[in-house]
Amino acid sequence: MEQQHEHEVEERIEAEVPASVSDNEPKEAVSKGKGEFMISKKMILMVAVVVLIALVAYYYRGVFVAATVNGSPISRLEVIRALEKASGKQVLESLIVQRVLVAEAKSLGVTVTSDEIQAEIARIEKQVGAQGGTLEDALAAQGLSLADFTKQVVMQIQVEKMLGEKVAVTPAEVDAYIETSKLKIPEEQMELARTSIADQLKRDKMNKEGQAFVDSLRTKAKVSLFVQY
Repeated sequence: MEQQHEHEVEERIEAEVPASVSDNEPKEAVSKGKGEFMISKKMILMVAVVVLIALVAYYYRGVFVAATVNGSPISRLEVIRALEKASGKQVLESLIVQRVLVAEAKSLGVTVTSDEIQAEIARIEKQVGAQGGTLEDALAAQGLSLADFTKQVVMQIQVEKMLGEKVAVTPAEVDAYIETSKLKIPEEQMELARTSIADQLKRDKMNKEGQAFVDSLRTKAKVSLFVQY
């Protein structure tokens, strides 16, 4: 009887135990807790990525936006389109000529050394200095960087080498120019004057012969235009 009584008591206790404290619930609760923790980590990661993207976009905003006016952006693309419309044809033609000259110099084996570049820059700098200016100011006035100017110097030397004797200036030509122009040059200024005259005569020849040379190369080159300005 006592055993039967104990058995009935145990059955009543089990019946009265709430479902929330059953053996299976702790496992489910732990599992649910882990799920919530994993979702939180994903959310944090997503927020971090969004913030990182925003920071990168802000740091490199100049790549896409040129300016803002009262909060309204002006894109770099708008600026590029305006520039192309204004001078795209001239710029494209200039780039084509550069490629043509580089290809011709390469085919002829014409090279330019760093010493030649520095010597030409030094010569131009001295010439500008003699006129009371500086090379930096002269470049700034033309909107050129030193790198752009150096590229022009390299191309100039390449063209001079390819043209050869056609642009060379002899002392006799300088004498003839002085005599024809009836120039009265003091002896102490003669060397500088002759150098300046030779440079001018050389530029004149470069303009004439160089243009004809470029035109001939441009005509022979296979150029395909995909944009019409």
